[in-house]
Amino acid sequence: MKKVTIIYSATILEELKDKLEEINVKAYSIIPTVYGKGLSTQPRFDNHIWPGKNQIMFIICDKESSKKILAVVNDLREEYSNEGIVGFIENIEDITTHENTNKI
Repeated sequence: MKKVTIIYSATILEELKDKLEEINVKAYSIIPTVYGKGLSTQPRFDNHIWPGKNQIMFIICDKESSKKILAVVNDLREEYSNEGIVGFIENIEDITTHENTNKI
């Protein structure tokens, strides 16, 4: 199993969800407020000096699906280069028993 972590500007949440729905991602979790600065974007601290915020999305899936998700993230990076979005894949050693999988 893999965990795909996506950190992105909150302004592109709907676009991200739409793209993930297109490839049939069924489940994810979102941390709605994250502050920080990327390598190629301005800081986002949701204040008058650095407006805006980021979010984090986690998706647990199989290896093949994780690569498809990362391809979506790369497409969105090109499309929204000024907004900021990055994704990475981590290994999941173990997980609670589930009846369904997030296989796309």
